[in-house]
Amino acid sequence: MSENKEVSKDGLLSELEPHKRFITTVRSWDSYAKEHALPPSVTLIYQFGSWNNLKDKLGVKKNIRNQISHEHLLDIAKEHTEHFTSKRNWNEYAKKNGLPSQATYIKEFGSWNKVKDLLGLAHTEPVRLPNYTKKDIESVLREHGKNLQNRAQWDEYAKEKGLPTYKTLRKHFSWEEILGFSNVNRTFKYSRDKLISVAKRHYEVFAPASMNAWNEYAKEHSLPTTAAYLRVFGKWKKAKVEVLKSIQ
Repeated sequence: MSENKEVSKDGLLSELEPHKRFITTVRSWDSYAKEHALPPSVTLIYQFGSWNNLKDKLGVKKNIRNQISHEHLLDIAKEHTEHFTSKRNWNEYAKKNGLPSQATYIKEFGSWNKVKDLLGLAHTEPVRLPNYTKKDIESVLREHGKNLQNRAQWDEYAKEKGLPTYKTLRKHFSWEEILGFSNVNRTFKYSRDKLISVAKRHYEVFAPASMNAWNEYAKEHSLPTTAAYLRVFGKWKKAKVEVLKSIQ
């Protein structure tokens, strides 16, 4: 068993080696890892015992800012100027090609347009979003609400149909009100495995969250609330313990 674990560690180290300059803080790494389909911090900490142990294994210096320089970021942008248009376009291109995201540029230079100024590129015109009223949203929900399953699915559907995003819906109405206007009765019965799976996918939020904090997050992302966990596990603390066991 220990031999397999070592092999697993070696494999992880080989996979992480080209990306080690991005292994700074846990939060920064998780954002980068999500963009590039790499193991999240919870997996790495479990394998190596701690974040600093991982840094030691990779030879990453601790307590020293380990970021790409301004010059290197500009060089990357210059090589791909035809894609350095809007933040969304750049993110899609960067994700496919293993390049720094727009968030990295904004963090280093202060704003997207400041980078464009340095590159001699025209500013991106802001997209003017429709100004929906509550009545507009209600009408949309009465006609299309039956197609709403979760945030990601709705945003895809809304993009295709030219409808307001999930964020816009929630700006005007609570989840319960949205379901009411949609005239759809949704009673979800989550299994133990399903609840654990959801918690693992959102572990960075789930692990430290109070019941109120998780409920807010769950409603925002159309996830099972604490009530679902309490029905299955009895106590919130026990739910967290069972999720942690499944990771280990």
